[in-house]
Amino acid sequence: MRTPPAIVFDLDGTLIDSAPGIRHCLAATLIEWGRDPERELPDDLIGPPLAETFESLGFAGHELEAVVDTYRGHYAILGVSECTTYPGVQELLDEASQRGLALGVATSKFEPYARQILERLGLAPYFTSVRGDTRESRRNKADIARLVLDEVGVPPAPEVWMVGDRRYDVVAARELGLLSVGALWGYGSREELSAAGAVVLAESAGEVLSRLRLT
Repeated sequence: MRTPPAIVFDLDGTLIDSAPGIRHCLAATLIEWGRDPERELPDDLIGPPLAETFESLGFAGHELEAVVDTYRGHYAILGVSECTTYPGVQELLDEASQRGLALGVATSKFEPYARQILERLGLAPYFTSVRGDTRESRRNKADIARLVLDEVGVPPAPEVWMVGDRRYDVVAARELGLLSVGALWGYGSREELSAAGAVVLAESAGEVLSRLRLT
């Protein structure tokens, strides 16, 4: 591999372990809407856009918009504090930054919350661009990653790495012609990432760091 000019990272399941906060807020939202979270919470709940998760639970139309707002209300209070940085992430970002790589975050999380979490965890200074979901639009992951690359000033190319733990990240990388790095330490399985076409599978952020040092 050649040294990448830029790396685009997913957030949940890649840079941060956010499962406790997400589960907590989804459960609170379902209870508020008269649903049973013990029976209805999906196992595969981290990775898809939030609206897609609630659509899978039967919400639609104006009800879907309202339930998403309910969730975001809970997340603003609870979710942003119930997440931690994965082991090895800080060292990976240090190395990439010292080598002058352009770094960005492309997430399906509500963009203001993504920025708030990165600030709280001390990761925000590493990133030139942080983009996610907004109230104005439901972007897919490829659209978000393309926007990140525009903002960091690096065009999509096979030398650019996109690191993520779910098939959405791999599909976006393929659509943009990037090198997809599957984060096996996150929420997606080896089978999911392989089936989606991940070029590289890494067991840890430390393994991604080792690969970067070999370029």
